[in-house]
Amino acid sequence: MVETSRPAAPRPRRSGLVTAGALLCCLGLANWVVGGIRLAKYEDIAAKTAVPARDPATLSTGFTFSDVSEGQERHNIAVAKLQYYSVVLTAGQVLLAGGLLLVFAGYLRSPPPVRARRSKTVQNVT
Repeated sequence: MVETSRPAAPRPRRSGLVTAGALLCCLGLANWVVGGIRLAKYEDIAAKTAVPARDPATLSTGFTFSDVSEGQERHNIAVAKLQYYSVVLTAGQVLLAGGLLLVFAGYLRSPPPVRARRSKTVQNVT
């Protein structure tokens, strides 16, 4: 009876660069998605809360809380969040690109997987 064993499926390459790259890709993709969603949200809020600036002649000489209206404060907060989420979006793109570079470098650097040879077992039947 002739028996052939199936060759083992090729195992993924194990490399620290590939692992780190995959992790950076996941983080980058998540940051990119969250940044894009929140950026759109706060662009709408900043556009809706835009108020004309007050005339500097009507402002007091020193800074007081009465110098900033509630609408201006909401607009300033929306603009600050808009800037923050644009940084999150950009960081996500950079992390994703860096992760892809690390995965690519890990595949280039690691040796190819060893393929198992087919072994044939011949059994004599008596």
